Amino acid sequence: MKTHAPLLLAISALIFSQVANAQLVEAKTVPVGVMSNTVAGSPNGNTFKITPIFVPLHSAFVVSGPKTGKISGVGPNSLTVGSAGWSAGELSAASSPFYLKLNSGSAEGRIFHITSNTLDTLTVNPQGLDLTTLGILTGASGDQFQIVKGETLASFLGTVADGVIGGSAANFNSGLTDRILANDASGTVRSFYFDTTTAPNQWRRLGSSANQDTTPVSPFAGVLYYRISTTSLVFEFTGEAPTTNALRQISNTGTTVLSTYFPVDYTLASLSANSMPGWRKLNDSGVVLNSTDRLFAPDGSGTIRSYSHDGVSWRRQGASGRQDGIAISAGSAIYVTRFGSPGSSTSNLQIPYNLN
Repeated sequence: MKTHAPLLLAISALIFSQVANAQLVEAKTVPVGVMSNTVAGSPNGNTFKITPIFVPLHSAFVVSGPKTGKISGVGPNSLTVGSAGWSAGELSAASSPFYLKLNSGSAEGRIFHITSNTLDTLTVNPQGLDLTTLGILTGASGDQFQIVKGETLASFLGTVADGVIGGSAANFNSGLTDRILANDASGTVRSFYFDTTTAPNQWRRLGSSANQDTTPVSPFAGVLYYRISTTSLVFEFTGEAPTTNALRQISNTGTTVLSTYFPVDYTLASLSANSMPGWRKLNDSGVVLNSTDRLFAPDGSGTIRSYSHDGVSWRRQGASGRQDGIAISAGSAIYVTRFGSPGSSTSNLQIPYNLN
């Protein structure tokens, strides 16, 4: 997943030219190809440069049974596919996470982490939901599923051999290591660093002695990379672009790091985060600036900025004028901080291209 070699960006631009911006465009086949994203180096080796990134393509993989098909049965936290023929456990290894994506029906676009599997059944983390309540159709007219590969901290970010600046927890606290902010397996945002004082070297969560190499990174999630080295890192991604909407469960409280999922450029306006149920806006009754829900994204200079919505447009404190047109480059993650009631809301990010 990681590389230091510069990519032939012209190839990437050619392959994904039909999805170069987040407007509805035509694509005759599923977009397949290569993309890159750069984590910029620190300006001076003393100040962190923050880059939000995610994995924008579904990478290729091999399994014993089908990767797509119709759903035969559904349970509260499982789906059955008749005569699938998977090898038990092949889709649930911690070092190689897989996700179940629903590609049709009322639950189209939802993704669930596969926690175990048998020959014909996928058990998932239902994210507090009961799958039997989602209107999933089964049998001959069953809804379509897709298995997609996720990443781990180790497979996504690499090691010191890939350019990661590691060290000890004390080095982390002194600002001498790269820092990663990412959702843990429960969805809580945590701080991670690469520990070079243990054998073997491994990703650690600040405050924990457990190996975090296998912490899963969902296709719907991103990471904030705090780079302390002046040398940039180039990430290379190969695979298929997503082919359905992204229906995401997002916490109503706290901070969540999110991918923008599709390999296209967005603007603040086209992401439509403000249309999420319960999104707290500046003009809402009883809401003041410090209690608005906020979206954090890089501005044109690469500086992470905080944006709130006033019911009409996006605004940034200290800046005049609307911020709706702020560009969010393909492969750039965002994060949101929310101040609502406990629970979560569903955000449906529409696929920005047609597949014919």
